[in-house]
Amino acid sequence: MQVSIIIACHSYGRYLEQAIKSALRQSIPCEVIVLDNASKDKTSRVIEKFDNIVKSRVEERVHWCRALNMMIEKSTGEYIVILGADDKLAKTFAEESLALMNDEVGIVKTGLKYFGDDDSEHFLEYDPYENLYWNTIYITSMFKKKIWEEVGGFDEDLPVYEDWDFWIRAIKTGTKVADLRKPLFFYRSHPEQAIKTTMLLNHAEATRKMNEKYKGWRDPIPC
Repeated sequence: MQVSIIIACHSYGRYLEQAIKSALRQSIPCEVIVLDNASKDKTSRVIEKFDNIVKSRVEERVHWCRALNMMIEKSTGEYIVILGADDKLAKTFAEESLALMNDEVGIVKTGLKYFGDDDSEHFLEYDPYENLYWNTIYITSMFKKKIWEEVGGFDEDLPVYEDWDFWIRAIKTGTKVADLRKPLFFYRSHPEQAIKTTMLLNHAEATRKMNEKYKGWRDPIPC
């Protein structure tokens, strides 16, 4: 299979089945890899319902970036899609993204549609310069695995903004980004979103690390 969709789950078992089904229902065959990141809920029972996915579990919770790197290393696809355990993909996400890949394009981003507490659509305009100061690429975008290998994977020292940091390093390799202006990524809006709390708690530390990492590439961003 050309495309590997990876899902890391920590105690989001109540949403996980929908995420897995959306990955398995893609219009082209995709490898689906699911990691149970030391969940304390019904996550393991949900995963066991599926025979046609690659399953793994860790008994002690690992950092989000570590989980991503572990799964991508295990993947067999040439192209990678990271899907949140509480999110979903449109049926044609993989097929339409893959169609835009070529020798120059190594990242394909789509539009986003919220569901749950919100139902609006969102599209980030990509600009390579602006992306140094503000992330304009959703983490659920397709990218070539060889780019991940070339840049050394996700930075496991960053508490947040790991996707933004990854895109910056990926773009520095010379790869191009293609915009697919359709809302093919479904992002669940709900009050329990772990990312909101994590970002609030770790914004200052991550911003300092990003400023140090990209000194000379851009002006510092206020913490």
